[in-house]
This record gives sequence, C-alpha cells and structure tokens, in this order.
Amino acid sequence: MFYHHDIDNFLVALDQKTGKIVWRTPRKGFTRSYSTPIIAKFGGRTEVIVAGSLQLAGYETSSGKKLWWVNQLSRIVDPTPNLVDGVVYIASQTAGGDATERISMGPFSNALVDFDKNGNGAVEKNELPANSPVVPRFFRMDLDQNKKLDSEEWEKHAGVFERAQNVAIAVRLGGEGDVTQTHISWTQKRSLPTVPSSVVYEDIMYMVKDSGIISSIDAKTGELLQQGRAIGRGNYYASLIAGDGKIYLASERGVVTVLKAGRKWTVLADHDFGARILATPVGAENRLYVRTDEALYCFGKAN
Repeated sequence: MFYHHDIDNFLVALDQKTGKIVWRTPRKGFTRSYSTPIIAKFGGRTEVIVAGSLQLAGYETSSGKKLWWVNQLSRIVDPTPNLVDGVVYIASQTAGGDATERISMGPFSNALVDFDKNGNGAVEKNELPANSPVVPRFFRMDLDQNKKLDSEEWEKHAGVFERAQNVAIAVRLGGEGDVTQTHISWTQKRSLPTVPSSVVYEDIMYMVKDSGIISSIDAKTGELLQQGRAIGRGNYYASLIAGDGKIYLASERGVVTVLKAGRKWTVLADHDFGARILATPVGAENRLYVRTDEALYCFGKAN
C-alpha cells in the first residue's frame, strides 16, 4: 500500500498474515495522488508499480528498493496503470498541466515583491489576488498549516506545476534508473482522462475524458485511431472495463455506454440508470455488476 498526500509520502509492504511492516520506502518530493499500485512480474523479477505525482516508478517487492522511474506524469494522478505483455500504460491529466494552460507561480522572490504586503517574509492567502491560481490550492500548499507560504512551500509547488505533463504513455518494463528517455514507446496528449483508469483490450487502449469524449489508441504504436462521444455526457469517475468484445463506460450521471471493440469501434447500446455512478462496473462469471448510489444490478443470460 502507499500513502500519497502533501507531506511524508511513503510506500509500505505489510505481512498479509500479521499486519507487521516488512519494509517502508519514503517517497520524497511528491504531492497527493490517488492511483492504485499494481504488481508486475517481468524479466525474472517482481515489482510494485506506482503512478504518483509527476512520476511512474517500479519498486522491488522483496525490499522496497526503487528500480526505475519515468519523469513524465501529471501533477495529480488518479488513474491506475494497465499492464499488458511487459508494457505499462497510463493516461492522466490534471488542470494546469497542459502546455497551453500551464499554471505558473513564478519565483518566491518575485512573489514577496508582488504580494507580501505586511513584510513578514511570507505570502498569506488574503494578500493574493482573488484570481490567483494559488488561492483555491492554498490549504494544501500550506504544508505546516500556519496560514502562510514560505519559500520552501512556494518553490515546491511552483516546481510541480512547471514539470507536470498531461500524457498517455506506454512504458516498457526491464529498465534500471531513470528510463524517461529510453523506455517510453509512445506518448499521446489529446483528450486525456482525469479520474477513470483506461483499459487496454486486444491491442487497443481506450480512455474517456469528462464530457464523454472517447479515444482509442493503437497500443503498439500510439496512433490515435478514433474519437467520438459516449451517450453519457458530464463527468466520469468509474474506470473502463472490457470483455466479450465490448467496452463499458459509466458516467457520473448514471449512463452506461457499451462499445463494440475494434480499431473502428461503434456504440452498441446505452442505458440510463437514473442514479449517480462512481463505482467501476465489474464483470465476473459471465455476469456484469453495476452499482449506483441507489442499487446494485446484476446482468447475465437467463438459465
């Protein structure tokens, strides 16, 4: 398991029978993220792969040693990676990390000149203009919660905004150290998801962004194959799932869209459950389970 917040981040392994800590590895320099780690077996070693703020990394499961990393992710990562045939796929975006809409805080020395009205050597929330990108994020930037930002707090988050990359990437396993320049097979930057994990199915990666824009990508080459709209509009929190030649997407408003999978996918069906869906649908034993805020549904063929 791992703890990714604004301070004291770490990855920890627990003995499943006793709950005792086997090892604990600090993850310094990261901010909050919500992605779930995955386990990979490749090239004779087993590793836990973690997608966090700005970085995708692999750790040795027996010791917690950091084996490799890629410095090319968004500043907050919600989606969980996919692992297929020794390749890790992940798509993630967070507002303020695009080249055309990048948030810039500038150096702390400039901030003091512009905002430190009381001359205490720090920046307080009420000293910032109302339209400053720092205002809605002030609480989590103020790491010691003393209601003012010092140089360390300011520069840390300014650096995160500067380095963040909203991308979909494919990373080959088997590397050592910083593999940003050597093991990324391809990169895509269009129509990326914020929360839902994408799915790789029959050599195609499917992802959905808020407003229901579906994108499919050739998992081998990174070629953008097709884009279109799901029936469900609005925000998406549930991850995509695949099976039986179909892709399933559930919108927050409660609309499930079913695609016929393929390089030229089509919409097969849709259903409005009339209630909010945040949970990812589950397929098991020829049944599909969908949970809304109001009920749990099970779909399958009649015996």
